[in-house]
Amino acid sequence: MPSIDELLPLVAEPREDLAAEYKGWLNLAETNHKAVLAKAAIAIANHGGGYIIIGMRDDRAQLVSVSRPERFLPQLRIR
Repeated sequence: MPSIDELLPLVAEPREDLAAEYKGWLNLAETNHKAVLAKAAIAIANHGGGYIIIGMRDDRAQLVSVSRPERFLPQLRIR
């Protein structure tokens, strides 16, 4: 599991590259959102590893954090 020090640059200065995929919030009850996550996982695996960061969106060539939609709150499980 990555440390906070490894993850912080991914959200403090987000930029997509071969080892980092940024996606908006995904509702995994929806097939198309499952497909988005699967494609991102395959791309990262083909590269040899990396990170998928959920909750970001492209905003004019810049990645910005997006609040989690209320409808996704019941699905979130943190261990």
